[in-house]
Amino acid sequence: MKNFNIFKKEKSNLIVLFCIVGILSMIIYFGINKDKEYTKNVNLSSSKYIYNENKLKKKDEPIKLNSVISLSRNVLSMKILDNNILLFESEKGKTDIVSIDIKSKEKKLINSSSAGKVMYYGYRSISPNGEVLLCIQDYKNKPVTSILNLKENSSKILESRPITILSWVLDSSGFIYTIDNSLIYYDIINGTKREIYKFKDDEFIHKVEFSSDGTKLYMFMEKLLKNNHTKSILLEYDLKMNKSTIKINSNNIIDMEVFNNGSILTLEHRDGINRIYINTKNKSEELDIKNVESIYLNNNRSKLVIITTNNNYEMEIGIYDVKNRSENTKLSKVGNISGITRIGSISINNENQLAYLVRDKLQNLRLYIYDI
Repeated sequence: MKNFNIFKKEKSNLIVLFCIVGILSMIIYFGINKDKEYTKNVNLSSSKYIYNENKLKKKDEPIKLNSVISLSRNVLSMKILDNNILLFESEKGKTDIVSIDIKSKEKKLINSSSAGKVMYYGYRSISPNGEVLLCIQDYKNKPVTSILNLKENSSKILESRPITILSWVLDSSGFIYTIDNSLIYYDIINGTKREIYKFKDDEFIHKVEFSSDGTKLYMFMEKLLKNNHTKSILLEYDLKMNKSTIKINSNNIIDMEVFNNGSILTLEHRDGINRIYINTKNKSEELDIKNVESIYLNNNRSKLVIITTNNNYEMEIGIYDVKNRSENTKLSKVGNISGITRIGSISINNENQLAYLVRDKLQNLRLYIYDI
């Protein structure tokens, strides 16, 4: 009987010990996972790993989480440059331009709207080199379009009313904008502007991209037909010859990007889903990528980002290397970032880095920076 009581006591002790171990395991598990964000994992080929472990991975891996930065204010826009990230933060009617150093994560105030005066960064646009900002500013209680030179800390009024900024020359020497029915080219170096295209009343411009050498414009517009339907047209405009040529005639174009070799990537809505096509001089080829939300190229057009959605309404960022792509080669996929439920602003620089804004479950705003 005594031996049986000892065994019964030892059995009770073991049960208590297992309970303690189980409780400790649960505490450790929830401690690790309590701050997990919407960005869950990064996929490399067929493998996946938790994003919190990215910092522990080898440097030669194609995609690695660089850092996550918590932001306390509302961000109107964001752009990642080669060495820093520019944020346009807004709070209580005040707008600040803030720079975050990518390496040190040091935050620095670049420009601020004065107290009691609202500077609207509507139609905000930043030059590729990050030195010039175009904004809608409140001037004598009227909205005007201003050119703000961040490097020289100077500004001047471009137009006495708001305009739409469409595209920058890749070397930041000028930009294209629309006002009324005119497409205007502004030369920053000389401070001059000229009309390069006059739209008809039934034409609506959506997007303009420069060729890599800055001599041509690719214009995506819609034309209103007599039956109130619209037709998508993609024009190539030669700035030297002042001549336009229709490149693509379609009813389905949503967006477009231009590669360095002159081929055009179009996002089109066909048969109920969004599809991607690469258009060259002789053919149009569909890529095997479905449910596409948006497409982006970085400034030097070496990296392509394609955002897609899955059946669980999660977003995936696919990254492709297109630096040396020719007409006869397939897109080379670097990898993808998956498990994201929503993306605010996204930007890519020329140093193989990608940044995007996302809110967590508590609606806290976070800035993710990836080495790609």
